[in-house]
Amino acid sequence: MSPLLPGLFKVCRALALMVASCASFPVGAATLSPPELAAIDTYVVREMKADRVPGVSLAIIQPGGVTFRQYGQAGQPLTPRTTFVLGSMSKSFTALAVMQLVEEGKVDLTASVQRYLPEFRVADEAASQRITVAQLLNHTSGLPAQVAATQHLGTLAEHLPALSNVKLQHPPGTQHTYSSVGYQVLGVLIERVTREPYGEVIQHRIFDPLKMTHSFTDGTHALNLASGHRYWFGFPVAANLPFERDRLPTAGLISSAADLATYLQALMQEDGIPGVISRQGLKRLFTPTAPGDGFSYAMGWRVSIWPDRQGQNTRVIHHGGVLPHYRGKLVMLPDLKAGVVVLTNASTALPFPLAATSHRVADGVARSLLSQPLPSQTLNLSMMYLVVTLAAALVLWAELRKLLGLKRWRIAAQERPRAALSREIAWELLGLIALLIGVPLLMRVTWSEMLRSSPDLAWWMLTLAGLNAAGTAYKLRITTRRRAPVTRP
Repeated sequence: MSPLLPGLFKVCRALALMVASCASFPVGAATLSPPELAAIDTYVVREMKADRVPGVSLAIIQPGGVTFRQYGQAGQPLTPRTTFVLGSMSKSFTALAVMQLVEEGKVDLTASVQRYLPEFRVADEAASQRITVAQLLNHTSGLPAQVAATQHLGTLAEHLPALSNVKLQHPPGTQHTYSSVGYQVLGVLIERVTREPYGEVIQHRIFDPLKMTHSFTDGTHALNLASGHRYWFGFPVAANLPFERDRLPTAGLISSAADLATYLQALMQEDGIPGVISRQGLKRLFTPTAPGDGFSYAMGWRVSIWPDRQGQNTRVIHHGGVLPHYRGKLVMLPDLKAGVVVLTNASTALPFPLAATSHRVADGVARSLLSQPLPSQTLNLSMMYLVVTLAAALVLWAELRKLLGLKRWRIAAQERPRAALSREIAWELLGLIALLIGVPLLMRVTWSEMLRSSPDLAWWMLTLAGLNAAGTAYKLRITTRRRAPVTRP
C-alpha cells in the first residue's frame, strides 16, 4: 500500500472532526467574549483545513485567566494536557536554567565557555577561547546555522568533540546567526556545573516548582503524547520517530498547552518566579542583545515590537519550534499580561517561504489580543505543495521520457562523434553527482537526515537519481562498445 493512503484517510477523518472537537477548558474568567472566541475558532479551523494539519492545541492567556481550545485529532482525543515535542521552544528552558546558575554565582555570562568546558573548541583555536556563554545564548558565537557533524549523536556530551572541525561563520560576538548546536553546548555546560543530567536539572529546577505535571524530559515516559506527522507531498502521514535524547537542550523537551500556559504566566510575573528566578534575572533573560531579521534575540527568546490598533508599540516575546513531525509557537505580550500557545502535530522540512501553520496562528491570535483583525487567508501550505508536487512530477516525467527514448538515442548516436557523446555523458554524470552529493552538502545535512526530515523530497531525489543513473549507464555502455570508424587508405 502507498504510504500516502493512510495519511489521506487520517486527513479526511480529521477534517470531519475539526469543528466538532473544538472545546473550551477555561481556567478562571477569561476576558474574550463568545463572538471573539467563535471568530478565533473559525480562523484556526480555516488555517488547519488549508494546511491539512491533523491537530492543534491552543491556549489563550489573559489577565482574567486562560482559555484552551482543541481542534482536530492527534491519534487520541485532544485535551489541554495532550503533550507535544517542543522543538526549539526547548531553548527557553535551557536559557532559564543557565540564568539560574548565573544567579547562584556558578556561571558568568561574560566568561569563556572553556572556563566550564576546557575541551570545547572549534576549528579556529583562538576563536574557541573567545566564545562566551552569553554568545551561545544569543546566537552570536559564530557557530553556523547547520552543523551536520552534530546531528543525532548518542549522548549530549558527544557534541563537543564533534565541533572540533567546525569553521565559524563569523568572528565571535560580531553578528547573530541562529545555531541550535550552541544550545547543545549549553546543555553540556549545565550538566558539568550542576553535576546532574540535563533532564533532571530541568525537571527539579523548572518543571517541579511550576507544577508542570505534563512536561517531560524523556520520550519513553511522556504521557498523552500526540501522534506526530510528516507531510508527503502535502498530505500528513503519521510518523513515530525516535526520541532525540541528545537534543534535549535545543529541541527535545515535551510539554502540553496547559503546562506551557502556566510557564508563560509565570514568566510574565513582575516580581520574578519565587524559587525559580528573580525579577532581575527575568529582565536580563528578556533583554534583546542581538539584532535579527525583524526581531532581536535575547536569551532563548526573540523580542519584537508590534503596533496595536491605536498605533501604540507593544513588546512581544516569542519563540517557535519546528521538528520533522511537530511544530509550535509561544507568544507573550508582557505589557498586557497576555500570551498564546499553539502546538501542532504535523511538519515538513521543505524550505517554503511560508511560515509554519503554528507560527501564523499564534501570531494571528496574539495580534487579535491587541485589537487587530484576524488575518485573512492568502497563500497556504497546500498551495505551495501543489506547485512543488507538479514540478516534481514534470521533472520525473522528463526523466522517464529520456529512458523511453533510449532506443532512438542509440540509433542517432551512431551518426554522432564519440567526443560529443562523451561530453553528453559527462554532463549527466555531473548532474547525478550534484544531486546525490551537492544538494546535501549545500543543505549541510546527511541523506539519513533528509530521509528523516523531509522523506517526500528525499525519495523524489533518489528516484530521480536512480532513473538518471540507469539512463547514463546505458549511454555509457553503448558509447564504450561502439566501434571506432574504419579508415580506408
